[in-house]
Amino acid sequence: MKTLARTIIFPALWLLACGCDDQVTVQDSCGDGFVDPGEQCDGANLDGASCQSLGHYRLQGVLSCTAGCAYDLSDCGGRCGDEFVDTGDGEQCDGENFNGASCQSLGYGAGQIACTAECRRDLSGCSSVCGNSYREAGEDCDDGDTEEGDGCSASCQVEPGWTCDVSAEPSACAPACGDGLTVADEPCDGDDLGGESCESLGYYGGTLACAGDCTFELGGCEAAGFCGDGIIHPERGEECDGDTVPADACVQAGFLLGGPATCESNCLLRLDDCRQVYGVAAGWNHTCAWSNDGGVWCWGDNPYGQLGDGSTTNRSRPVQVGITGVREVRAGLDHTCALKHDGTLWCWGDNAFGQLGDGTTFGRLLPVQVSGLTDLNAFAVGARHTCAANQSGSVWCWGDNSAGQLGNPGTAPSPDPLQVLQVNQVSIMAAGTSHTCAYRNADHIWCWGANHSGQLGNSTFISGWEPVEVYTSLSFAQIVSGHDHVCGLEEADSDMACWGANGSGQLGDGTTTNQNSPVPVSLPANQVKMALGGMMSCATNDVYTVRCWGANDLGQLGDGTTTDRHLPVPVTGLPNVRDIAAGLAHACAVTTDHTRIFCWGYNEFGQLGDGTTTHSSTPVAVVLP
Repeated sequence: MKTLARTIIFPALWLLACGCDDQVTVQDSCGDGFVDPGEQCDGANLDGASCQSLGHYRLQGVLSCTAGCAYDLSDCGGRCGDEFVDTGDGEQCDGENFNGASCQSLGYGAGQIACTAECRRDLSGCSSVCGNSYREAGEDCDDGDTEEGDGCSASCQVEPGWTCDVSAEPSACAPACGDGLTVADEPCDGDDLGGESCESLGYYGGTLACAGDCTFELGGCEAAGFCGDGIIHPERGEECDGDTVPADACVQAGFLLGGPATCESNCLLRLDDCRQVYGVAAGWNHTCAWSNDGGVWCWGDNPYGQLGDGSTTNRSRPVQVGITGVREVRAGLDHTCALKHDGTLWCWGDNAFGQLGDGTTFGRLLPVQVSGLTDLNAFAVGARHTCAANQSGSVWCWGDNSAGQLGNPGTAPSPDPLQVLQVNQVSIMAAGTSHTCAYRNADHIWCWGANHSGQLGNSTFISGWEPVEVYTSLSFAQIVSGHDHVCGLEEADSDMACWGANGSGQLGDGTTTNQNSPVPVSLPANQVKMALGGMMSCATNDVYTVRCWGANDLGQLGDGTTTDRHLPVPVTGLPNVRDIAAGLAHACAVTTDHTRIFCWGYNEFGQLGDGTTTHSSTPVAVVLP
């Protein structure tokens, strides 16, 4: 029964199946709205896909289906994986497309760039290069070089004591203030003072500290002071400090006429600008000196304003004359004259005989210029007359003419310069009480005026206004005059010879006999400067020793006595001197270092300049007020 049933059932089933196949037809299904195998979409059926689900960047783009049942992506934009680098959508690369980039173009030294699934560069295969201005793997910083000591080391590591801004390319590094390490231009940092101390910074002591901004806190040093703080610290050896200079620094250093001392950077005085005494001149009872900067100072008798300070007050210490640019000064009885570097002559004091040469007979308390004369080179001041020679050697005289000392006919005084026509080519002049002498080139000396003591040197005692030649075979290089005697210094061996009045032995020949022609003075050779006074004479030699002779009743010879000397005697206690001058009965000398003046003899009017009116038979130092 079972077998028969199985036999009946299976044929029946087969027949049924065959009957169904008659209604099924196999054909292309694209367009039927169903997404069949092999189709991405079909018509409006996108199988749930969108631009966003497919990974495209235009998320709001419209995805559609083509007639071939494939996605139409034209409105979806790019996507990672399409082998196109969509830089606008943040892609750096896409697959094997690196948009032209490589490890080398990105600043690495070597290696192979790769692209991630997110279309970003994978630089792990690139090798870093320190010093290329890019901070790479393994680098703390990269400042664009491999120098040490600038914050970023040669291996691109941040150096101790520094901080680096690595967001900048290249990295910007600066000292890290507050880390206790002094680096680069940091003066200090915390307790690290960079090896400095108050002393090393120029202070004299104290405790150095570091402020919060890594600069020195100097308060602990400043209390001790330093060279340059404007305060003189004598205990530290300072003589001055910056503009702080003792007002009397030059005087304290021995410069009689003072001057503008300056301060060196080491707080020691610089004395180069202190005034040097260049020369000294003596009138009857007053004295003057001039400095290297052309200033003039005078002291002593002053009833006629011969000191030139605008007053008639006697001065026992130097006062400055209101004149500048002076190169030489000469003094007479009661007037004084100064030759300027510009060749003009200026005079002041008594003018009763017109001896100031300004065309008047009015006395002057301040310097006035001699009228009509310029380009002057030499001059001489007598008792009451004055003479001068210009560069070409022509001579003019003015003032008292009672003995013909102006070199012009008659005896009338002249307040205006008169030319002496009988002499020319004059380079040196000398004048006494009432006579005048001039040294011409070719070794000739001519004199004129009073000759009662033989002071004209022409072997007579006849006075006259006409110049006469001194009777001598000697060749003189210098001439000077006292009141009534004259001396010359020989050019060859620097011996002295004198002529004229000799009542006190002022000619130095050992006698008291007047001489109307030159006689030799008993002196060692090599005299360099002479000075003649009233009845005395002095000379200094090449070893700067001074000897004087003649009248000595007031100690004017400086030998510590009041005994007249008919032969030269050394001045006592006088340092080396280079310039000398003699007045009526006093004498003065300038030291070889140009700093001081010493005077001796008559001092009733303060002409010794030591602040007293006491006579002195030995030299005393001139002092400023």
